This record gives sequence, structure tokens and C-alpha cells, in this order.
Amino acid sequence: MTLTTNPGLTFDEATHTYTLRGRRVPNVTSILEPLHPVGWGRVQNMELGRAVHLACHYADLGDLDPDLDDKLRPYLAAWEMWKSKAKFTVLASEVPIAHEVWWYACTPDKYGRLGKESAVVELKTGEWEPIVYGAQTAPQQRAIEARTGKKCKLRIGVVLRGDGTYVEHECTDPTDWQRFMSCLTVFNAKERMR
Repeated sequence: MTLTTNPGLTFDEATHTYTLRGRRVPNVTSILEPLHPVGWGRVQNMELGRAVHLACHYADLGDLDPDLDDKLRPYLAAWEMWKSKAKFTVLASEVPIAHEVWWYACTPDKYGRLGKESAVVELKTGEWEPIVYGAQTAPQQRAIEARTGKKCKLRIGVVLRGDGTYVEHECTDPTDWQRFMSCLTVFNAKERMR
């Protein structure tokens, strides 16, 4: 895998908290909260999303549990179909990283090659607005570039469905980064007021 965690970066999955060399780092999900007025989803949707992410992650690592829950299989089939049709090669899966200049952290779902181009891919299991994909993948793209020293050219959102199909959203809005930075500015201002 070509993407590695920053030295000194830790991630506590239970609290979704990143710490870099002893200092807390805000995460992209929390920073983008203003863009999702009804929250990031109901608990059962979040649990399904986490389970699907883990199934895709372990499948990409070649370490999938043969006793995988049957309800997850269609989502995994959709992921495998998208990878095959898109000619996507996973180089890194679920690797926590931080952008040390802009001071935020994230765990891109997938980083890899889409044909000849590098890409960050965000997986979802429910319907999401493209504005959310764009604002979520833009900081992931910048953090990947900061970590690898190489351009990450494409940003893709892939909705995996329970019927084994998928919907792909390519994120091309040039204002996605500015949208994220606006949210980061507001987040930082609120943190200073605490």
C-alpha cells in the first residue's frame, strides 16, 4: 500500500478521535457537520455502513471472513462490480491520515488507481447529496497529496446498494475544497470560543 499513517497519528475508533503527537486533530466528518443539517444518518444506517465498509476493507486485503453476514454480500458484490468495471486497483484501504498544515484528519475509504490516474474513493450505503461527497473527498485528496507527495487526480463517491448495484458520483466541483475550508474556518472559530 502506498499511503501510510502520519508518524505519531492515532485514531480511537470508539470516539472517532484523532490525535497527532499528543494533540487532538479535528476530523473531516465533524468539520462538515454544517453541510448535513439532519446529521450523518440514523444509527441503524450507520451500523450497516460500518459493516459494509469493513467487509469491503477485508475483501480488499484478501482477508474476508467466509462467514460474512448474508445481508452484506450484495453490497460487497456491488463494490467488486464497480472495481472491475472502473478498473480500480486499491492501493490503500481505511488508512488514517492527517493534513499537518491545515490541521485536520480523515480516513479515506479507498485510495488507488482508476485506470492510469490516482483516485480517492468514498463508499456510501445510502443516498447522499453530491455536495457532501465533494466536500468530503476534497480534504481527503489534499491530505493524500500531502502524505504521498503525489497528485491525487480523481475523487469518486460510490453508493453501494443492497440489491447488488451501485451508483457512481465523480466529484468535479472546483469549489469543493473552498466549501470544506469554509466549514473548517467555522469549526475552528467555534473551538476557540469554548
